[in-house]
Amino acid sequence: MSLGSRPSHAGSLASAGAVSATGAAITKVLVGLIQPALDFLARFLGLGGLATRIKTVLHGIQARIDGLIAKLVDRLAGVVKSLAAGHGRGSSPAPGHTPVSGHGDPAHDARVHAGVQELVTLDQPYAKEGIKKVQAEAIAARVHKEHPVFKSISVVDGGDTWNYEYVASTGYVKGDKQRELEEDLAKAHAAFGTTLFSWHDLGLCLRVSESTATRRINQWKGRAEGESGKLYTLASSLSDAGTLYSFDKGKAGQREVSPGNRNKYGFKNPDKSSSVGLQILSKGLRPDSPPPIEKTSATYHKTKARYDSMRPGSTYKEGVS
Repeated sequence: MSLGSRPSHAGSLASAGAVSATGAAITKVLVGLIQPALDFLARFLGLGGLATRIKTVLHGIQARIDGLIAKLVDRLAGVVKSLAAGHGRGSSPAPGHTPVSGHGDPAHDARVHAGVQELVTLDQPYAKEGIKKVQAEAIAARVHKEHPVFKSISVVDGGDTWNYEYVASTGYVKGDKQRELEEDLAKAHAAFGTTLFSWHDLGLCLRVSESTATRRINQWKGRAEGESGKLYTLASSLSDAGTLYSFDKGKAGQREVSPGNRNKYGFKNPDKSSSVGLQILSKGLRPDSPPPIEKTSATYHKTKARYDSMRPGSTYKEGVS
């Protein structure tokens, strides 16, 4: 498969080669002009052999001159490529990509730009179906190997995309949506349809941890209204531990609480031996309980205390029939 950044890079090398050849030709012409002029001057002054000796010296330094010209051409090619990338057609960064930060070296910036473009090109085939993390990591490894300007390229979680974070000049490339996210969504749809389910149910369905199940729920809840996979909640409050979820908007809303379903809706009584539980029990503590009355002692409440019901409307009193 051809790589997106290769044609422009190869074009730069071809241009550099052409300019380099031109420079060599210019050097050859200059040497050719100097030699006859020196030969005429030597004969006029009666200095035989001078032109031959100078010709030998010129040929000796020609290789070094060619090398200097080649370096200059490479430098100019890098500058031209950088300017073309910044001002030419297609210079605007792709949506979701941070622009390549200037490094102060046009040639360096051009190499970074080429690597970023290859990341985008290799990631593009996955735009429709999504990309798995292992596939994104393979792309990152390939670009890192072929573009040594990058110190590192890491695949990072972008919420619903796998992004490429690189170290050379600071920046990242936004990748495609996480394929695992869509695969999990399909599994959840197949398992639950329009019924209600909890985060625990989702974790068992997907065989993932609590944190991953919760992350998937938040990702699906965060989708736009009308978007495929939008998830809705049924809860009595924001902190409802028994919150349920559904892909059916009609199942969402506010849940009512009644004395018989407090636990179902996330309201739980504190443990009776806890400090809060002992405070609640002490509200119904009868004054004729065996002394000394120890309101903060769990043992006293379990073995000695006597109570009257504090439930509104109740007439129950312990020991009274």
